Amino acid sequence: MTSTAQTLLVHFRVIGVVMAGLVVVNVCVPKRFHWREEMARLSLLNRQIFQAHAVFLQCRRSRSSPRSS
Repeated sequence: MTSTAQTLLVHFRVIGVVMAGLVVVNVCVPKRFHWREEMARLSLLNRQIFQAHAVFLQCRRSRSSPRSS
């Protein structure tokens, strides 16, 4: 393996660790920002849009994380 490939592999692993850290941090976000109370005040349509968007972002983030071979 060339040094460029090794460097790229290290960068991918670092990015993977950072992305995993973001997932862990995002577990605390709803409680920290009191989303349950905030969302209770929204109309049903706005609440559903917000929830669908949040799920989409989580799925998109997990799919975009690099995978080692």
